[in-house]
Formats: sequence, structure tokens, C-alpha cells
Amino acid sequence: MNNLLCNMLKNPNSLRIGLVEDEILVREVLHKICVQEIDAEVVFETGDCTEAVRKIIATQPDIVILDLALNNGTGFSVAGSTQIAGVGSKFIAISAYCTEYTAAMVNHYDFSGFIDKSTCLINELKEAVSKITQGSYYFCKKYKETRLRTITNHNSFIKILSNSEQSVLSLIGRGMDDSEIAARLSISVRTVQGHRSHAMEKLNIRSVAALVNFAVTEGIARFHTEKRFKTY
Repeated sequence: MNNLLCNMLKNPNSLRIGLVEDEILVREVLHKICVQEIDAEVVFETGDCTEAVRKIIATQPDIVILDLALNNGTGFSVAGSTQIAGVGSKFIAISAYCTEYTAAMVNHYDFSGFIDKSTCLINELKEAVSKITQGSYYFCKKYKETRLRTITNHNSFIKILSNSEQSVLSLIGRGMDDSEIAARLSISVRTVQGHRSHAMEKLNIRSVAALVNFAVTEGIARFHTEKRFKTY
């Protein structure tokens, strides 16, 4: 039996939730759902990555509802930092972004749930929390369809590009030039150019402008962490 379920059985009214969302109106809605619909205690709320990591470590909530696209970072950096610190909180991603890359990252960081922001938050969140407190998972239909495409598509860019090529692609998508990318990754300009050339060849992309558009559209420009891991 998982620790969260054990705690809920011992203290049925003790569910503690942390909210990480930088849109104030959305955060207010989430707070209201947690308190009025789920009957949980909101132990903290913030829209800042650094503060989120500090508060999760300090309060050790049962569940963290975590927006993936924050103004000063990503939900993945928050999840990764707290996991390294040994925090056992369960994470529910909430986002309007559900590309193959973001879905793979959710899987990599072992999130317990994913909710599409465009859906009815009340019903989705209530079901997600219910399943997670029972030791299960909750992933919306859009997420499951996206993950299935990645798993079945052997030509997915997540699979065919190396970690180094993905890192370079993400920075190209952020508008950096070769020298800036080289300095950021501590590699030579020539190496950057090589990775870009290989990525374009593998993706069958003929222009840098099209490569930038691909990186932005697929979410790698926004969410890549520059960590060395496979994401499929």
C-alpha cells in the first residue's frame, strides 16, 4: 500500500495539496476546487519556480498540482529538483501543452497525472486526486493519445535525435545563435553546427527557420532541460 493511501486511511481529512501556477486567476480556481470540492488543505501556492521548490521541500505536500509552463522556468525543473531532494510528493501536471515531447517528459519525471487545461478542471481534478490517493494514476485522453503516438512512431524526433542534438535544437528554438549555443553548452561552434546539420537531415528540414518553428511547435524549445536522458 502506498504511503499516501496509508496516510489517507489514518487521517481521512488530512490531504495536503500544493499549487504551482503562475496565472493568478487559474490558481484561484484551483484553490477553490481543492478546498470546496476535494476538501483538501492547500499548504502553499506560488507561481515561481524557485519558491515552489523551497515550499515543496519545506511543506512536503501529498500532492502538487504543477503548471508546466511557468514564467521563470518549467514544472519539470521543479519536479526534478524536489525529487533529487528526496521529496515523495505526487505530481499532477496541468497544462495546455501536450506534444510528444512534453508527454515524454511527464513520463520521465514520473508524474502521477496530467490534466489538459482546456477541459473542465473541476471534474478532471476531482477524478485525478481520487485515483492518486487510491494509489493509481490519472492521465487525460489527450495525453494518452499523444504518448501512444510516440511509442508507436519509430521516427519520432525524440527517438531519432541524440541528446546533444536535442539540446542544440531546443536552444535554436529559443533564438540563440551558434556562438551563444556553444557558450551555453560548453562546446565549440563547429560542434553546434554539426549537431544542427545532423538534426536537419534526420528531420528532413531544409531551413533554419523551419527548424526553429519545429522546435517551438513540438515544445522542445520551451521545455527541454538539457539533461542527458532518453525520453521515450
